[in-house]
Amino acid sequence: MNTLLGYSYQDGGEVPSSYQRSFGSSGGTSPTLAALLRKREKYRAQEEYEEAMREEAKNREKASLFGGFGSLAGSLLLPALTGATGGLGLALMAGLGGGLGKKMGASSGYQGKLDLNPFNAAESEDYSSVMEDEDLIYGKDAFEDMSKSSRDYTRSGMEQDAIVSGLTHALSAGFGGDDSIYAKAGSTNLLKEGAGQRFKDLFKAQAMPKEISRHTPEVANKYALQDHLTGKVPTSFVSSFGSPEMKNIYSGVGLDAGRPNTFASSLMGYNQDIYNPYKKYLMPNSDSLLGF
Repeated sequence: MNTLLGYSYQDGGEVPSSYQRSFGSSGGTSPTLAALLRKREKYRAQEEYEEAMREEAKNREKASLFGGFGSLAGSLLLPALTGATGGLGLALMAGLGGGLGKKMGASSGYQGKLDLNPFNAAESEDYSSVMEDEDLIYGKDAFEDMSKSSRDYTRSGMEQDAIVSGLTHALSAGFGGDDSIYAKAGSTNLLKEGAGQRFKDLFKAQAMPKEISRHTPEVANKYALQDHLTGKVPTSFVSSFGSPEMKNIYSGVGLDAGRPNTFASSLMGYNQDIYNPYKKYLMPNSDSLLGF
């Protein structure tokens, strides 16, 4: 750092000719010129400090992103390698894998290169070197504080995040049950023969029950009769449909024109001259037509 220039600015002494020419001065340094030069140097130091802050924020953002991915990958990979599918063993494997993955991912993201050793601290940034690199006069304490913050984060900060991540995955695996992603990962048991097929089975689509539309004429007739019966017919009459014989007869109503439908015919009263007490439940307008 050019300390002589700094003292010159602060004391109002001689300033190099290049600086004097930039301000149109050819003689000694006036107090006004010295104040302007000091202000310009402070502004330059402020710009470098803000640039260093943006760089640090970007590094920590990458550490968080890669750490999250590593945490999830580790919490699934370790149970898959050990074959743990439940209980305390699954919780321990998921927690350990999540913590180690978090540390490795965060270290790799922060320093911008792969680091597979979770017990090594990531390389911190030395922002105090900016003072010498950019020939700055002001901001020494601010740059040193930022360097200290970087060291603290790459050591204790990342380790604390890894512990919290590990505990979170351990609790999720312990209380997630047999349907959790951790248990499914453990069921693949990658070190056992046939692991590839078991892994594929995890993503195999499950057969869905076929949905029957109620808008086709045949099905619509059946549901219309069913809804009408269950909504208006006395409970004692509806309960009679519980017998196998009645179910067999009822299942053919409106579905198969070529199938005998004696039950429906008797209900509708087509072959009877006597009044059917249940006809009105099947024919909403029968009262007005028949006069009952």
